[in-house]
Amino acid sequence: MKRIRNKFGPMDRSLFLTWLMLVGFGLVMIASASSIKAHNEFVTASGRPDDYWYLIRQSIWIGISTVALLVFSQIDYRKLRFIAFPALFMVIGLLAAVFLPVIGGPKVLGAQRWLDIGGQSLQPSELTKIALAIYLAAWLERKGKEVKDFQYGFLPFVFVLSIIITLLYFQEDLGTTVIICIMAVAVFFISGAHIGQLAFGGLIGLLVVAGLITARPFRQARIDAWLNPGADPTGIGYHVTQARYTIGSGGLFGLGYGHSLQKYEYIPHAPTDSIFAIICEELGLIGGFVLIGLYLLLLYRMITIAHQAPDNFGRLLASGIAVWIGIQAFINMGGLLRIIPLTGVPLPFISYGGSSLLMCSIGIGIVLSISKHMKQDKKSANRVNWRRDRGTSRASARSS
Repeated sequence: MKRIRNKFGPMDRSLFLTWLMLVGFGLVMIASASSIKAHNEFVTASGRPDDYWYLIRQSIWIGISTVALLVFSQIDYRKLRFIAFPALFMVIGLLAAVFLPVIGGPKVLGAQRWLDIGGQSLQPSELTKIALAIYLAAWLERKGKEVKDFQYGFLPFVFVLSIIITLLYFQEDLGTTVIICIMAVAVFFISGAHIGQLAFGGLIGLLVVAGLITARPFRQARIDAWLNPGADPTGIGYHVTQARYTIGSGGLFGLGYGHSLQKYEYIPHAPTDSIFAIICEELGLIGGFVLIGLYLLLLYRMITIAHQAPDNFGRLLASGIAVWIGIQAFINMGGLLRIIPLTGVPLPFISYGGSSLLMCSIGIGIVLSISKHMKQDKKSANRVNWRRDRGTSRASARSS
């Protein structure tokens, strides 16, 4: 860590170490949760079952994400202001591009969310989270007190958000829609928006969500499965039922690492959306609470950095990233614990998948950049004060 500190400057070590523990823990759990699925689906060049297919690819993505995090931690976050609008414009184009026959990826479970570029899948909705966080921080900082104005603050905010929500709606991605809406409203509130605007926007948001749910029968079925999974335990309620059984079967201490029974294709999406249930099954409630504790520590450090950020842009940007990652973690775990309906979003840093891991890691890198410049600005201010006090002391000595 001393070498990292010397090379990469005074970035927040607690935040970096927490990210490292989450990513490492996720890789260890993917090795267990994905082994049976990989064994049944993939073979090596020699024709043998490839139990490590998911593990190898996640390791590659961790390497890429680590480089991205370190790169963004060294970039002056204030320069991101200049790419705020181009980044938003780009992600809106990518969200629309998923419907193009040439580069649009195949539908997965009825959802059209991926781009197929050179044989690699890219999920633009993951990129949208960070691009929108940057755009809102830059735009709201520039607006200043105008953010309270209905015409120049609230309406433009709703307009941009509506474009993104509409595109996500046609991608059947309600989970990401909820994450983006909560993040956007939180940043809008932190920037100083009028409470009446937020109340009005919240009411409209609830009506929109209700409309999105009732407009698609499968979404209404998910609500029914959440409220009463026993009504159709082998159909729409299967995932909820299996998640509850998986978490409960682990007890306090778990069945032991690698000894999950539900990963034998009983619970859907074991290495991705349902990995928290596998963690609770193998490591028990203690393992689940440890993971939640790591997320709380991560959020605490990000919120602290946001509070101490050297400017309003850094404060809003760090706040947006913290809300995004925190809400996404809650939605994933809350769905499996049946606190809220299942939505199918990945668990940040833990679930298998490259797009989510990369974007979340870039978000952490940006917050590390804010923390680094926060400390550097504080050092510079202390140095200036020291020189000023020293000069004052010398002047006093001469006059006497």
